Amino acid sequence: MTRISCKIIQLTLFVSIFIFIVGLSLFSADDSSSAGRYFQAGLQEYENKQYEAALANLDNAVKADPVHIKAYLTRALVKEELKDNKGAIMDYSKVLRLDPNNKTAVICRGNLFYYGNMLDWALKDYDRAISLGVNSADIYFWRGEARQESKDSKGALEDYLKAIKLDNNHSSAYREAGRMIKDTALGIKYLDKAISLNPKDANAYLTRGLRKATLKDLKSAIADLSKASEIEPDYAEVYLSRGTLEKQLKMYDEAIQDFETVKRLGKPDMDEWIEEVKALKEKQG
Repeated sequence: MTRISCKIIQLTLFVSIFIFIVGLSLFSADDSSSAGRYFQAGLQEYENKQYEAALANLDNAVKADPVHIKAYLTRALVKEELKDNKGAIMDYSKVLRLDPNNKTAVICRGNLFYYGNMLDWALKDYDRAISLGVNSADIYFWRGEARQESKDSKGALEDYLKAIKLDNNHSSAYREAGRMIKDTALGIKYLDKAISLNPKDANAYLTRGLRKATLKDLKSAIADLSKASEIEPDYAEVYLSRGTLEKQLKMYDEAIQDFETVKRLGKPDMDEWIEEVKALKEKQG
């Protein structure tokens, strides 16, 4: 199933990084060494989104002071903006060699491992962050995501429920718990909560629609999928799922339209599906 949770990770991490950067500015203002001057310039350029210039100054900062932790951390953030995730991971790893208990580096590196589908490494960093005392809903949610991708459904659900316990308003945790709870009716209740907290979560509507379909509540399922399509008009899986349910209800014109949309969105092997529904429509008369 297509998932959009990484967007949530990026947004939440951005808030944490913003707080971190403010801290760097406050605690580095009195650093008048050459490394400090390069770092201050690089930090200012990073805040102004002048990433190439920031990279050059931060390179000079760590050359002048090879143990300048704040410069390595900021350079890692710059490299992420420049799409150099491998270089960012190397900088976070350097920070952790200098300061094994640096929570920011552990969490940020873990998320990069997750984005890069290096799930075992991501899990190790999330475990490490928790062992260092990070006890936030987000860290358990992120570990749950990695566990789910690693096919550890039991562990993932435990983490999502832990995230909810720590933050009763964590909509993404409710969504993923609702996806994974075996009891369909209970899972739908979790998805109801996710949607009440975040009515713009297309994935929550999609998931609730699919769960309703397993209870044969097809019309309500289609309503959820329609809502998902309003929020994310290019979400191919929504149209594929809705078209399948419309076919079951003999809503052939609607099913054909949805399958054609799926084809337009980049799934080329839909012709057979479309022709099958057209044949059923013709047979119906």
